[in-house]
Amino acid sequence: MNLQVFRHHAPLGAVLLIIFVLALAGPIHTPAHYHAFADQRAWGALPRAADVLSNLPFLWVGALGLLGIGAGRWLTPPVRLAMRAFFVAIALTAAGSWWYHLQPDDARIVWDRLPIALACGALFAAVLEECSSVRPPLGWLPTLLLLAAGSVALTNDALWLAPGDLRAYLALQLGLMIVAPLLQWRAGLAWSQRRLWLAAVGCYLVAKLLEVADGAVLDLTQCVSGHTLKHLFAAAGAWFVWRAFRLRKLAGPALEAGAGRPAAQWTMRGVSS
Repeated sequence: MNLQVFRHHAPLGAVLLIIFVLALAGPIHTPAHYHAFADQRAWGALPRAADVLSNLPFLWVGALGLLGIGAGRWLTPPVRLAMRAFFVAIALTAAGSWWYHLQPDDARIVWDRLPIALACGALFAAVLEECSSVRPPLGWLPTLLLLAAGSVALTNDALWLAPGDLRAYLALQLGLMIVAPLLQWRAGLAWSQRRLWLAAVGCYLVAKLLEVADGAVLDLTQCVSGHTLKHLFAAAGAWFVWRAFRLRKLAGPALEAGAGRPAAQWTMRGVSS
């Protein structure tokens, strides 16, 4: 297959593949013992201290991102709004996860998942606003934030429609990890900027693997659990997103050689025409 044809159709193909795989998998539920995290050590009156305190980097990255975006005049208004929503959601992830880990249970986990889903939706909206010519009537940000909130609602065991089904919640995260980089590739965003997004995806993938290996990591290290490290790697992923937009501020959205450039396009060295 011609590379250009593959590049053009890869994002849609990835969307269809994600839908097919999750439909084939059937309902995915929260594991029965999910709330029984490996590291139960307290610090004074603070229970599960490592899992609680490891959320602080989310607050730091959220504040850093909001300050870094600032007026954001180098971004289009829809992208600027989506990125502000992303960093607000990242900061709220610190609060939601902190609250959940103080007393992990089915009721509190909603407040852990909701800001994560909103952050994914907002960041996906920013990529779509930049890299896709398709735009829903409400715009990508409201549409994806509504879908993100709905995906968390579907994880609720009390919902009769699909009790406790994680598939929509996982689909949103998989879409951001797989489809968003493909959209950037199709749009011709330069490797110097795409690699930061891929670093963010890599950090988040490692975070998910550490979540699964929570107890094994604690047994191996004897000092830190997989879930604690998950928080740190996920926050590092958000930091790489901030670095990508920081680079955009300094150098502009450079495109690959041969990609369709507008009449005056920012490059790594300045403006070209």
